[in-house]
Parts: sequence; C-alpha cells; structure tokens
Amino acid sequence: MKCVWAKDYKDGMNVTVGFRTLLPAGEFLFRIAASNTFRIFVDGEFLAYGPLRSAHGYSNISEYEVKLKKSTHIAVEVASYYTDAYYAVKEEAFFACEVLSGSGIIADTDAFRGYLIDDRIKKVSKYSFQRPFVESYIMSGDREAFYKGGGGFDEVPLIEVAGNRLLECELKNPSFDRIPIDKTIESGKAQRDGDAYVHDYFRYYDNPKDNIKAYAKDELECDLLTEACRLKYIAGISKGDYADRYDLYELNRNLTGFIGLNITARSDSDIYILFDEILYDEIKADPKIGKYFGGAERVLACWRGHVVNAAKWKVKPGRYKVLTFEPYTLKYLKVVVLGNAEVSPYFITYENSSQTLNFNTDDKTLQSIFDAAAATFRQNAVDVLTDCPSRERAGWLCDSYFTARTEKLLTGGNLIERNMLTAYLLSPQFDYLPSGMLPMCYPADHPNGNFIANWAMWLIIELEDYKKRTDDVQMIGAFKDRIYALLKFLTGYENGDGLIERMDKWVFIEWSRANEFVQDVNYPSNMLYSGALAAAARLYGDETLSKKAMRVKASILEQSFNGEFFTDNAVREGNVLKPADNTTETCQYYAFWFGVADKNSHPALYRTMFEVIKPDRDASLIYPKLYKSNAFIGNFLRLDFLAREGKYKQVLNECVDYFAYMASRTGTLWEHDKASASCNHGFASVVAEWIVRS
Repeated sequence: MKCVWAKDYKDGMNVTVGFRTLLPAGEFLFRIAASNTFRIFVDGEFLAYGPLRSAHGYSNISEYEVKLKKSTHIAVEVASYYTDAYYAVKEEAFFACEVLSGSGIIADTDAFRGYLIDDRIKKVSKYSFQRPFVESYIMSGDREAFYKGGGGFDEVPLIEVAGNRLLECELKNPSFDRIPIDKTIESGKAQRDGDAYVHDYFRYYDNPKDNIKAYAKDELECDLLTEACRLKYIAGISKGDYADRYDLYELNRNLTGFIGLNITARSDSDIYILFDEILYDEIKADPKIGKYFGGAERVLACWRGHVVNAAKWKVKPGRYKVLTFEPYTLKYLKVVVLGNAEVSPYFITYENSSQTLNFNTDDKTLQSIFDAAAATFRQNAVDVLTDCPSRERAGWLCDSYFTARTEKLLTGGNLIERNMLTAYLLSPQFDYLPSGMLPMCYPADHPNGNFIANWAMWLIIELEDYKKRTDDVQMIGAFKDRIYALLKFLTGYENGDGLIERMDKWVFIEWSRANEFVQDVNYPSNMLYSGALAAAARLYGDETLSKKAMRVKASILEQSFNGEFFTDNAVREGNVLKPADNTTETCQYYAFWFGVADKNSHPALYRTMFEVIKPDRDASLIYPKLYKSNAFIGNFLRLDFLAREGKYKQVLNECVDYFAYMASRTGTLWEHDKASASCNHGFASVVAEWIVRS
C-alpha cells in the first residue's frame, strides 16, 4: 500500500490530519495502516480506533468489514504525536489504505484527500510521562459534518512518504461497545478559582526532562492541568439549571475506552471532563492540600496517578457530538460546564474481544474476583500485553509473563503475546541502550537510556513458558541470538563468585522496601539470574549455561541464607563482600519461586513464610524486621508458588484476602496493594488462572 502524509507537517508534534473518500454501496474490506494512532468514521459514526502496534518501523495492517447501503463517506483521522512515549512511539507519520471488494481493490490511498484537523490545540502538555498529549479543543463546528462529506477543515496537499514496513496481522479487532453513562451521584455549581493545587510530581510538565521531546510549560496554548485544578465546586443544583454546572457520574466498574459527549450549547461554553478510577476522598484529610477540595461532597483528583485525567472542549452555541481521540480508564467521570450547555455523556469500550472461557462459581466473592481479573485482562490485552490501560499502556516485560498465562486461559491462545514478542524481535538495537540489552517495555522510546536488566531476564523465563503453552519453536529459535547477546551483556556484571554485582540503571525488585536493598549484590536479582540461565539452558540445550545457573544458586545459598531468612543484599567493603542486615518477604518468595529453596531444603523457612505469615500480618508485631511485600511482585510470587505446590484451598482463601476489596471497589485488580497507583494492572489478571486451577 502507498503511504502518504500532509506535505508541510511531516515531523510536527501533536498534528492531526484527516483523510476522506466516498465509497459506493456494497460490502467491502477496509485495510488500513497508519502512525501514530487513528480512528475511522463511516457516515459520521465511529467504526474503530488503531493501530494494533508493532516495532519501530513496522505497522500491522488492520482490517474492518464495512457494509454500505448507499454511497457513503469514510473519514480517517490520524494523530501524529512525534514525541517520546511508551505507547505511541516517536516516528514519522503516514497513512496507507486499500478497500477491497469481491472483484479486487476498488480504492486505495490515492482515493483519499487530506485535511488539516486543526480544532485540537497542538501546544499542550503530555497526558503522562509515558503517553502523548492531552486533548483540548477549540471547536469551530461539529466534526460530524466533515465526516459526512461537508467542510470545516482546509484541504492540504499530500505527498508520498516512506512509511513503515506493513505486516499482515493475525489479531482479532478489539470490542467497541457503546455503554450509557447515566448514574449521577453528585451535581452542583462550578466556577474557576485563581487558587489552584497542582500535583508536584510531573516530570514532563514544568519542563520536559529525560531527553523527552514535548512542549515546555511556557509554550503551552492551553495549560489543561492547571485549569482543571482551578475548578471549584459547590454541591447542590436545581434540575434544569445547565449554567456553570458539574455532574459526577459512576460507571458499574472500571472501564477503558473513549468518552463521548452529546452537547447542546446555549452560549459560549468551556466543557471539561475529569475522570479517575476511584474517588479520592482521603485527600480531604491532608493538611497540605485538603483545603482545595472543599465544596464538593466527593473528591475526584484528576492528577492522582501522575497523569492529566482531563479533556476540554471550547464551543459556541450549537449541537456537538464529541469523542475523545485516545482511550482512557475510569470508573468516575465529572462533566463540568462553564457557560450554559446541556451535556449527555456516553462511553465506547476498547477491550480484547477474544475471551472464550466462561467461569461460574456459587461463591460470589470468588466470582467477583475472577470477573475483575478477566476485566483487567481484557483492558490490558488489545494489541500487546500492557501494564495498565491508563497511565502507560506499555508492554512491560515481567508483567507480560503473568498476563500471557491469563491470555491462554481466557482465549485459548497467545496471539497478543506473540505480537508483543514479535515486536521485540523486530526492534532495532537502540543507540541509547548498551549492546545486548533489551528495552524494559516495548514498543516504547527510552531516550534517557534507562533499562531494567531484571526485566530482560524475565523475558527468558517467559519464553520458556511460551514454548510450553504454544510449542512455537520458531519463535524460540528466532530469539536465540538476542538471548545470548543479553547473557553476554550480563556477564559484564559478574563477580568472582559468579554473582551479578552493581548492576546499572534501574534495578527493580518490587514496589516495597525490597527495592531499597539492591546494591552491591542483590540476591533476589541473582535468584532471577539463576532461573534465567537455567531456562536458557533448557531452551537451547546448553549444558554450560546449566552449570553456570547451578553455580549462581550455590553462591546465593552460601552467602544469603543467615539460618533464618535469606538476606536481600551484600555490600562491598574494600575486597570483602559483607551481607547486610536487610530481610524482606519478597526475597524469601524469590528464593522459593526460583527453586533456591523448597520445603525440603528449608522446612522451617517454608513454615514461617507460608503457614505463620498471612496476608493480614501486622508487621509491627509479627516478624517486624521482615519487611512486607507489595502486590507486584512479592505477593504474586507467593500465591503462584502456593498454586504450584497444590495448596489450592489456601490460594483461594488468600485470593479473597488480597483481592476482594479491589474487586468490590473498582471491578478490576490493582498495581499496588493500596489504591495509590493504577487500579487496573495487567499482571494481576493471572488471579483468574489461580482461581480456575484451584
């Protein structure tokens, strides 16, 4: 397919170009590839959003069946962000398309004319460090007229561009189900206030850092975060009063997709949406910032996850049907009108549509947890296995090991995982990463040179599991050179005992105190290293790697176990490596999960960790010097090990202890054991596997 783009907008940040053609009546197969993200409208109605991502320089071709009863306009909007991100990567924009009928190709890229869609403000902040730009619009009219063949935007000349290498795609299209938003839980009056609280951790906001290409704060044409934080509320309003109003809506559970608004504006109005996965009423008790949240009965903090969970439309009198360009995750939506407008919201889902397993149990609590796990999976498995569908939408290693198992359980296959692994195979050797090292998440940009060597090791663990689940020996063979290059890179950190020492960049164990004890020799990292070496040995029949894995394991046993617990790290003092007095739950779970310890070799430790220590342990009274685990990855290694041991009743009981309150509050499962970050994290969907197995 021919690739084109607007002549004068080849490398601009946050540029949207529309492509439109007229098709005759008939049944067609619409094939499209574009970068970065696109959405399709048929006769003014939303059809789809894409792409299904691949590596830098590659694009999957998406296919959609279209049935037209009459001559109809098809419009495609393509957003070129050209910024560093973990979701829509920095690359030159393009659009390519062909339309097929039974007689062959009836239209191609050349049949489309191009238009500059300039009602979206270009110079805005990023939505998050990991994703592209927020959405703020100055509407000159309803876009629906343009979608149906009318005017509203200037035509621009198109030129042929290199584009990406286009790939046939085996993935099933996501679900785009329309859901009403009609449960109002609070309404009142809204106003602007000059006094604003803006969260103090936005590393992409005040001034772009970490080599990220973005707009600095003093360049912004709309400072949406500050505007959203200056909105103030007074609960209580008369029915039918649409002036300076807010309405807070609640969805049945956390959902990911596109927020739509039907607007009837009676005057010039600014319309905001603010959203989040939870209500953050706890913030009222914070003496520093609680004062900013008076007036409203319930608190929706749009910055809670280090994101800008907000969008804005500036409209003139008239009717509008608007839809966010990008997908977002929310259970709560606040619609704010400054001016006078009647607004009716709705939602379009963006989820995996391949679930075939239906699981039912009479235990309502376990059923709710399973349903939450399945919902978490569907929202994190559209094209790659993502960490969260909100803040990042990034394909992280380690997370993917767990989510891939859920994919096999719920869909019967591993097509999403295969697409993600293929992207890793196709990824170039980036200049900002050392030779042999793989990106910690992908497709993504890492211009600051950061990497997590631990996560690269988890890829080897995942590949062995992938081979067992799929018998895809071709994929394993294709990865061989990359795996050996990675292992060669890691040898550069080995000390005289064969252990990795003083690893660079982000040495990540989990979100707990365990991540404070990572130098000089971190034993959980070396337990992982032993497991990765052993997995590579089995994958490629390499006895040398097997012996090396055993040596690493022996060194850990000799150095880390203090007679009661495995210590987390040792510190180099001169030429002497001295174990530190740091012990965490997570280190013990690493030891059992990777086979450094078991119930026969360490029976007392086994009893302590899996019989004495419980999820609700009071760490101030029970083993106070053993720091507690967080959800990812310590608690999950614990439960996974128990499931492996056949402790099914205990697994089910602990699933209730760990996850029932999450399922009850959001209908999804969380990144942490508290609602302090993402409340919808892909790895957590593996809980479904434990429940079904148990």
